[in-house]
Amino acid sequence: MLWSQSFPVGVAVLYHHYHHHEPILASEIAAVQHFLDQQLAPLQQALRRHPVQYLIGAAGTFDVLETLLATSKPTPNSAIIPLADFFPLYYQLLNASVVERHHIEGIPEDRADMIVVAMILIDYVLRMADIHQLTVSSFALKEGMLVEMC
Repeated sequence: MLWSQSFPVGVAVLYHHYHHHEPILASEIAAVQHFLDQQLAPLQQALRRHPVQYLIGAAGTFDVLETLLATSKPTPNSAIIPLADFFPLYYQLLNASVVERHHIEGIPEDRADMIVVAMILIDYVLRMADIHQLTVSSFALKEGMLVEMC
C-alpha cells in the first residue's frame, strides 16, 4: 500500500445532505460534486503521486453493478464491470425517479433511494483517477474483519 486515508463521503451522508428531489436535480448533482471536490482533494493529490488505472469496489452499489453489468469473472471472487456499460446506467439512474428505480430489475428495494448518490460518487472517482477498469470484489469489510479476528 502506497497511501491511505478515510473520507466522510458515505452514500447516506450524500443522500441526506444533497438528494432532495426525484429525479435528482442538476443543482443537487453539482452540489455533491462540489462537496467531493473539497473532501477528496487529498485523494486527488495522492493520485498525482501514485496514479492508478483500476478501481476495486466491494459491497453495496458495487454488488448492484455486478448484478446489472458484469460481463466477466476473472476469478470466483471478482467481476469486471465494463466502463462502456457503466456510463449509460449512470445516466439512466440520474434521470429516474425513486419509483422508476424500484422497478429496475436487479436494484434491491433498500438500494433504490441511495443508488443515485452512490453512482455520482463512483463516477466522480472514475473520472478523477482516469480509471480504465472497474472490478467488483466479493470480499468486503466483514471478510476483512473475520480475517483479522482469526
